[in-house]
Amino acid sequence: ARRRDGRKPEKAAATRRAAAARVADLLIELGPTYVKLGQIASCRKELEGTAWAEALQRLQDDVPAFAGGAAEIRRRLGARYDAFFERIEEAPVAAASLGQVHLGELKNGTRVAVKVQRPNLRRIYDRDVTLLRSIFKGLDRMGLRAGVGQDWLAIFDDAAALLYREIDYRCEAVHATIFAENFKGADWVTTPDVFEDLSGETVLTMAYVPGVSLRDVAAIDADPDLDRATLARNLARASPRPARSSRIRISATPRRLSSRTMPIKRSTRDRKS
Repeated sequence: ARRRDGRKPEKAAATRRAAAARVADLLIELGPTYVKLGQIASCRKELEGTAWAEALQRLQDDVPAFAGGAAEIRRRLGARYDAFFERIEEAPVAAASLGQVHLGELKNGTRVAVKVQRPNLRRIYDRDVTLLRSIFKGLDRMGLRAGVGQDWLAIFDDAAALLYREIDYRCEAVHATIFAENFKGADWVTTPDVFEDLSGETVLTMAYVPGVSLRDVAAIDADPDLDRATLARNLARASPRPARSSRIRISATPRRLSSRTMPIKRSTRDRKS
């Protein structure tokens, strides 16, 4: 069978997959702002089940790490690192659009996971947001509307505000504190402690709790302590509860969810690192 344009369906599908993979590669090359936009696009319902969704979903948890992450942690924490840390692993265990995670150990023997932000991220955001704002201004000047009577620039500015909020790890800590309070006493949610004195705007140190990604169905099925029905039920119980009882933004990004732990961090002080 052939399509109207003369191409076989199999060849057309392969072309789409290749194009989608190339776009994902280009977003990574362009930098953190564009990777974040790709992550948002990968969760759009319109792309579900398409080659585009498959390609963009790897931006959730398969982004190249940056070199020198452990050194950045030591530099940003300064004397606090020397006072409390026994060691930090040089190789990250995970990397995403905004930062990466290194495992370490405190002098009291506690294993920790330290999230460190990519260098110069705010400066990169400032540059990219300025460029993108000019593009959306152009769309408004051309009279192209979003379909809901709102200017493109207004829509982009709303998204940009969320992007900037996400690069301040103190905001994440505040949301996590609310989440932890809402689920106080729930034995089916593990809440890793955040070490306030070792955290700040660009570094977040928390107790290490191993987990399995909800996207890794094979690993879930292989673990006798886990089952899909219970995980789905608990996730449904967890999602609406914070929204009802407090003003907290719930992220549905798949890489943020784990079958053993939700990303709950108790509050950090208003300190920059």
